[in-house]
Amino acid sequence: MEEEQTPDTEQQGQPQCIDDWGTYFLNLAEAAARKSKDPRCQVGAVLVRDNVVLSTGFNGFARGVWDDAALDAGWDRIDARLRAFHAATGKYVVFTELGYDAGPTAASRPWETGAGTEAGQALQQACLRAALRAIDREPVVVGAFLWKWFPS
Repeated sequence: MEEEQTPDTEQQGQPQCIDDWGTYFLNLAEAAARKSKDPRCQVGAVLVRDNVVLSTGFNGFARGVWDDAALDAGWDRIDARLRAFHAATGKYVVFTELGYDAGPTAASRPWETGAGTEAGQALQQACLRAALRAIDREPVVVGAFLWKWFPS
């Protein structure tokens, strides 16, 4: 029985060559889009100059914040500081203002006002859920006053 002949690249287990730069860049953008955290609208981008990829990106949370585990890790650092404060003073903590903007920087710079978008609202909700989880698991935090930030 004779084996079917295939091009050399396929015999070596390498992907087939893409001759068209546009197709190549589109494939990169599609790969980047798969990293998006927005299940309704996955967008990937490739910045190219003279057929050289300068950058890639996708829609999602603010830089450095990708999911609930990352948000929880951020709150873990804050909780550690609150425990140290409590150990030094014996005082408990009440957050007098707790809320997040619906903009794209809600997780990294919650004090800034941003344009409210659907993705921003999802981030706002994720940040607030992480804050409430942190308060729930930290015994030195005895309360919080929540506020709703309405985008203008």
